[in-house]
Amino acid sequence: TPTPFDFYLLDASNRLYVMDKQGAARKTIGGPGTAPGCLLNARGVAVSSDGQYAYVADTGNHAIRRVENATGRVTTVAGSAPPTPQAGERDGEGSRARLSAPTGLAATYEPHASGGTPANLVLYVADTGNHRIRKITGAGVLGGEVTVTCFAGRCGNGTHSLYDSLQSAPPEPGYAD
Repeated sequence: TPTPFDFYLLDASNRLYVMDKQGAARKTIGGPGTAPGCLLNARGVAVSSDGQYAYVADTGNHAIRRVENATGRVTTVAGSAPPTPQAGERDGEGSRARLSAPTGLAATYEPHASGGTPANLVLYVADTGNHRIRKITGAGVLGGEVTVTCFAGRCGNGTHSLYDSLQSAPPEPGYAD
């Protein structure tokens, strides 16, 4: 079982390593590909405060994946699930939401006064292909359903893609033009 002293590394071979404080790999999870449980060009990782779950920005699969540290089980929290990755820009519930090349994420708890209660875990995702920061909330971060919403960036009412961003558009709240 991972401890609070473990840390997590992603490598170029799409493996997530759970490392102890001496730098020894305690567990290796994932591997390259689009099959369930595999990662494709994964770029970011965040960990719940209790160390039970690691969340991965699975860039090539256009998804946020949850890794159960005790078992190594990989599930899709938001975005398209392998083996058929689909980029997109839709807010919504878990697997119905679409991301485009997420590259980083951060885990926090809201409200902050919750003291890290797992039910209050929130993920913020750098949805790079859509020029947005997405917010993932709900019990799904722990295994139920989640809701994905645009938190900042190109959230609508203006530009939605790189092509559109080259066109004249009014500034959007939360986005510095």
